[in-house]
Amino acid sequence: PEEATKLQILRGGLPITGGIPAGFSLKIATWDRPMACEVMERRTTQASTWYNFATDSGLVRDAVEKTAGIAYGTYGRGRFVWMGFELNSIFGGQKDYVNFDLLCRRSIDWLTYTPTVQVRDWPAPYTAAATVLVSCEGDFRDGPSLDMMIRSERIPVTFFVSPASDRLIRPLHDIQNSPGSVGTLFDPARDILPLALDQGVSRPEQSDARAMLVRDGGAGGARPLIAGALPATGRYDEKNIQALLAAGYRYVAGDSMTDRAVPEMMIRGERALVAFAKTARGDEEVVRGFGLRDTSFQLYTYREDIDRVLFLGGIYMLLLHSDLQCRPEYAGVIRNLVRYLRSKNVFVASAEDLAGWWISKNSLEVSCKVRSKRRIALLISNPSDAVIANAVVQVNVNKGVSGVTLTSDIIGTKIPPFQFFPGIQQVDITIPSLGGGASLALYLDYEIGNG
Repeated sequence: PEEATKLQILRGGLPITGGIPAGFSLKIATWDRPMACEVMERRTTQASTWYNFATDSGLVRDAVEKTAGIAYGTYGRGRFVWMGFELNSIFGGQKDYVNFDLLCRRSIDWLTYTPTVQVRDWPAPYTAAATVLVSCEGDFRDGPSLDMMIRSERIPVTFFVSPASDRLIRPLHDIQNSPGSVGTLFDPARDILPLALDQGVSRPEQSDARAMLVRDGGAGGARPLIAGALPATGRYDEKNIQALLAAGYRYVAGDSMTDRAVPEMMIRGERALVAFAKTARGDEEVVRGFGLRDTSFQLYTYREDIDRVLFLGGIYMLLLHSDLQCRPEYAGVIRNLVRYLRSKNVFVASAEDLAGWWISKNSLEVSCKVRSKRRIALLISNPSDAVIANAVVQVNVNKGVSGVTLTSDIIGTKIPPFQFFPGIQQVDITIPSLGGGASLALYLDYEIGNG
């Protein structure tokens, strides 16, 4: 009651949240006294949480589990969807109402045993993603030892550095052949068009830096290493977005929060920019803000955010600084964090690779039609020019079935591998490769069981 609105953070990839961005923050007015609960019944699934890491305190894992705002499940032979707020309590802009409408439609599909389909956010077999970003400012004292750790652990770190700073770029030159990449650190208050690597726009003092930020492309020649940018202040505006698009950038990473835990496609005309937003606490909060000097406490704090992002099914974006977490006495935490992420089946990649995947994933189109009580027709299309690999099409059958098979009536169609999860009535179809302009027509057949 002390807050006018409260955010309801939705999980992604569930039957009732299909099509809604993972971690979407639905604004709820508090005049009808919304409720929170803890899900303890094994036949019930928690679909959201009231916990907001930016404003709420306390133990993260415990707070997430005890603040469910939406839940769904079965009881006897019936089904239910519970929401801890009134349907007319939604408060916000167009995106809030559009996504709440989709939530209600998917909930009705679940209650009426209607199959739905969606493209999983991350490639097979991952359930979440993570990227490590390092803002290189000040004295880069731990370059050699950090380089050794990155190579030994195959950590895809993305370093952001100003192209005019030869002093900072040179320690990164030997790291550019590692799994990571390098991006541009820019001042959003200034014109960023001169930072373009194409367009023929440059400044004399940037020429040496540009030459070092180029990877040998072999027979195809050298190719730019820079695909993304990071504002030094953490924020950017529409003017910066237009300038980045004109400069040929693919993504931008900010240090401010948005309404989701996944990247957002910012489309301007025929061009698109992938926007990464803050989804977890970085070293500005953990090391500088909380004053944590013990590496075990640092690791525990970061891991709490990882578990929260895993619950939502989003992307864990860890933003670090060369003069904080990357210092020699703290850098080992990065290694342990990446090991923990990989043990949790998280897609750990550079920001450039994640941006490329997100563009491809959003190009994939899927539809399903119920042809009979025992058959669903699926159409999977790739209208883009690029090849999409390892995408997962998730079919929520929403009823008890058995004997699931996948076929096609088109001769020569290679049937993709699939996995059936009878407990959650879900079929995951992995598309190893789908070329640009190609389509895949499939039939999902099954026997009706108890549901």
